[in-house]
Amino acid sequence: MHVSKQSALVLILFAVCAMGSAAGAPECDSETLCPLPVSPDDLVQHHSMLSYIEEAHAFLADKEITKSRSMEDILFCVLEDGNLVIVRATRKEKYIPLSRTTMEIVASKTDGYLVERVGGGGKNTRYRIEHNHVSLPLLAVKRFDGNAPALYTPHSDAICTNDVVRAGDAYLSALIQRAFDELIAARVPSRAFTGAYVGETQRSRQERIVKAILLNEHMGPGMFQWLDADMLIERVMAIFGANKECAYSHSKSPAAARGIGQFISSTYERVVREYPSAGLIPSFVAGTENHLNSVKAMICLIDTELDALNPKVKERFAVDPKAVEIFIPSFYNGGSSRTQNLIDVLGDSWDKPLNTSSDSIGKGIKEETIIFLKKFKEIIRYLDSQ
Repeated sequence: MHVSKQSALVLILFAVCAMGSAAGAPECDSETLCPLPVSPDDLVQHHSMLSYIEEAHAFLADKEITKSRSMEDILFCVLEDGNLVIVRATRKEKYIPLSRTTMEIVASKTDGYLVERVGGGGKNTRYRIEHNHVSLPLLAVKRFDGNAPALYTPHSDAICTNDVVRAGDAYLSALIQRAFDELIAARVPSRAFTGAYVGETQRSRQERIVKAILLNEHMGPGMFQWLDADMLIERVMAIFGANKECAYSHSKSPAAARGIGQFISSTYERVVREYPSAGLIPSFVAGTENHLNSVKAMICLIDTELDALNPKVKERFAVDPKAVEIFIPSFYNGGSSRTQNLIDVLGDSWDKPLNTSSDSIGKGIKEETIIFLKKFKEIIRYLDSQ
């Protein structure tokens, strides 16, 4: 969120007027963080959306919430007139017999503020907070995730600012680089590339592929059909920028795939077993909730699945990774067996640019994987253009 110098000066005047003299400064409500007296340059930097989100997390961190069998507290930190304001509410789940579904009911306990659930689920449930008929930017939510309090920033248009998106991009790049560094330092033998360590062959391109798959796993296929791809990519990056190591850590699909890498238990356990020197966390749940561990497991999975394909694929990857990289998201989503079917269907064109709209590729892979590949191509285009 860009703040002009002129706007910054206005905010400073507001802060000075709000604080008054040391003797006569008004007391801040316990639920409000008052503006800070800083220089114009500091204020421009301080009042970025990312700074607001970080302050909101710190503001809610020590706030207590309680839970009973029928009801639980939920706290929202919103931005209003340059202040961080807490809105208190309660939530409960009501079973609807006719539709056999459970509905979340949220009721505001802060006078004048309206709270409404608008979508999503779990920690990433999206809410709308209104005051005086004005919708307020939601910076952070503190609620129960199971029996433990959890602090999270769910998606909203308000957080998809350039600084938050770039923070997410930087977080993912640093995370992936560290995962490759640690695997190579551990000298984990590659199954796909004889004499090399896992992640060592065409490392820079592998890093980009892993990043694209991570983003892909959290771009819903339904939304991809209708919304701008760049917007969806930056939406996922914003979640990483706002939540860092907590982003998507408890994410769970209907197929029981978990974490940022969306592993199912059998695949994760196989990777742990096949790469003992990688030092992966043995527990499926704990391992997939840990970002660094999940990325290491992803890199190992790519290595073992590449090894399962026709040797010509990994041989080509070693010299020209872009020519065959499309097969990596294919087996990541649909398995190496179906990906080999795709390679066989393509025949002599197996190493040519893949037309994901061609009817023929449906003979080798599932429709779900075709959509996954379409998303991957858009993400790679986006990343390569940065």
